[in-house]
Amino acid sequence: MLMGRCCNCIGERRPTTIKGLDTSDGTTVWEYGHGSFWREHYGTDEITGIEAALTVTKNRFVLVALQNIGAANPYVTRPARTAGALTANCRESIALVKLDATDGTVIETATIDGLFQQDGTDNSFTLITGPDYYSMSIRNAAALSGGDYVILGNRAVAIEWVDYTTDTADKEYILHAHIQQAGKVYIRTKTSLEVIELQYNATAADVEAAFEATADCTAATATGGPWPHRKIEISVTWSASTGDIDGVKVDHQYAVTVGGGGGTSTWDWVLSPPPTGDYWGLNTDSCTGGAVATAPATPGSPGDVGIPGTCVGGGAGYTVQRPTYGIAARYDTGTGLITSSVGYEFGLRNGSAPPKLVDNTGTVPTSNFAATAGIDDIRAGASNRVAVLTTNGLYVEGWETTGPWSSVWQKYNNVQNISLSNVEGDKQLIEFTRATFTAGSRCIAQVTIADGTATASDSSVVSTGKTPRVYYHEGSSANWSVANYPATTTGFGGSFQYNLDGSRVYDGTTQLHGVVDYQYPLLTDADGFYSVINPQTAGVRFTGPSTTPPIISGTNARAYVWRWYTTDWAKPTLTTQFRFRFARTGLTTKTTAWLDWDSTSAEIKTALDNIFTANTGGVTDNVVMYPLGGPASIIGNTDYGLFDVGLVIRFAGFANAAGNTESYINPNYLLTNSVTIEFQNFSQYCTPGIASHSRTTGTVRWTRTWGSKGATSYTGPGALFRPWLQSGLVIVPGVLVDPE
Repeated sequence: MLMGRCCNCIGERRPTTIKGLDTSDGTTVWEYGHGSFWREHYGTDEITGIEAALTVTKNRFVLVALQNIGAANPYVTRPARTAGALTANCRESIALVKLDATDGTVIETATIDGLFQQDGTDNSFTLITGPDYYSMSIRNAAALSGGDYVILGNRAVAIEWVDYTTDTADKEYILHAHIQQAGKVYIRTKTSLEVIELQYNATAADVEAAFEATADCTAATATGGPWPHRKIEISVTWSASTGDIDGVKVDHQYAVTVGGGGGTSTWDWVLSPPPTGDYWGLNTDSCTGGAVATAPATPGSPGDVGIPGTCVGGGAGYTVQRPTYGIAARYDTGTGLITSSVGYEFGLRNGSAPPKLVDNTGTVPTSNFAATAGIDDIRAGASNRVAVLTTNGLYVEGWETTGPWSSVWQKYNNVQNISLSNVEGDKQLIEFTRATFTAGSRCIAQVTIADGTATASDSSVVSTGKTPRVYYHEGSSANWSVANYPATTTGFGGSFQYNLDGSRVYDGTTQLHGVVDYQYPLLTDADGFYSVINPQTAGVRFTGPSTTPPIISGTNARAYVWRWYTTDWAKPTLTTQFRFRFARTGLTTKTTAWLDWDSTSAEIKTALDNIFTANTGGVTDNVVMYPLGGPASIIGNTDYGLFDVGLVIRFAGFANAAGNTESYINPNYLLTNSVTIEFQNFSQYCTPGIASHSRTTGTVRWTRTWGSKGATSYTGPGALFRPWLQSGLVIVPGVLVDPE
């Protein structure tokens, strides 16, 4: 049995969801499962994930409040009893599991208090959510340097009936911990439909007094708390034998005062699904004197266009509406209790523009999502701080998570297609589309999570307008590799993109082709690159000639331009051979000799010239080669072919058959459905799964399926799962697989 293997009970082998692989040969050092949302605790040898029950035997009845967006929330009502009993609808069976990254052993585990599971299978689990899925959610996670674990998602107010099987005047309830950030909670009684109003942060004494203030309740005793992060237990004696809680609802927005104001602005109501939700989008901004355009304080309706807002300068404050529900909660992995939480407080704050991510001329907009945005992505750094990308994509921010969450720094994203990469040395690496800024071209940024110090860099291998994938080398914030960088070059009067299969990588010294699948993160250390490789079938993609190719100047010929490149990470071995086949009904089929996969441009041209008679026009050849990705001198490895990096061939087909005295090619051979590439001895350069390549030569060091070393079919982690390097191992989380 491998280290880290675990069992629910005797005779049950649980499916694996995370493995630690030896970087030298890819063998499994340890594995664990099941689980999900596995994350590395920054700067430690620890990993934490979420483990839910594979099957759920429901033994709790819980009522969850609605967290609707943009409308007054109705009550969520308790269902009818059958013979005095309610039907169990969930189980408290979601746990945090912390592992030692060196050997996969369990350090500690704790059931998350008050987070309820509705269903579970080998492949997935669902939370009890109430009327809307967003009341309870888990969307992403981060493991903090100090040992706690952050879950992105909401935890709405939930009420549990302790004894849900009997219906007497004496009842006990648990008002569970939640992460509502403001506003009130409204509990409605069954007998007289009285409303018990509680603040989101009520104490046990507050709850007891509020219950006893109703006529339907004759006595109450509450303990525990305070809300929102600690549950409150209450015993109630109702005035009627069937007295009970009938329903619950919460405020869905609260007013926030920021900045000051003056001027005019208009807004449109934009419809958007959760988690962003419907919002006001700026229509016109006529604010003056540095004032900030601010949306109306109340939600709009579909079709609202040009609705007056306000302008905020300094002086008197202005009001925005913020959702009451939370966006993230921090948990103690030893107790399963909430230690802190945060709501939709991200985005523009205090009416002042933050600095740009990349230095550039122009002003920063000061009208977008005034401190009401959520979190789209999150990474952990040192000292329990995190870097986040906001849901509207406008800001990268640094936050302190200890105690009440607090903003440390903020950058306005004056870039396109931004993504957070990995963190080393407490620096968040960021990738974005290459563009020209004040200091020149830039496509990479580094931001220190502790204080927001930002620097932007360029990579000359990336073409302007293209977006790379960038990764720190393990243990260093001074070096990174650039992968999947599409580049462009010119020829035949046009611009062509090469490296279309997205498998080239540049580590600052050497360019290597065929060492990464562009869909997945690339990991790098001193010895190698590590990536997930997808299974692909043999094939060469192409772009054929236009319907009416242009005339080649000074000739009776048209330019039939063909462009070929391999499918995503299907780079063949050099034993693979190929040939061109030109076939058309009514014409004699023409086929070149078999060519080696790494044939040179000259060798390919010779093979084509051998089947097409050279023209005598004296202006241009019938076959003109243009290898986009060459020459080989720019790439460290040589085990690739011109198709792998992009090959363009321009054929000269006659424009007028009657006047074809120069022996140009019959254009019917050159049409889109006339040309094919055939293979023999095809084999893929690297088998699907997890692979490691040499940093210097690109040679495959090892490759294996992720699911099992002896697996006959590929089971991979999937693009949404992020592998990482930790404790000298490749840590690979992902979908469920069989244990080894």
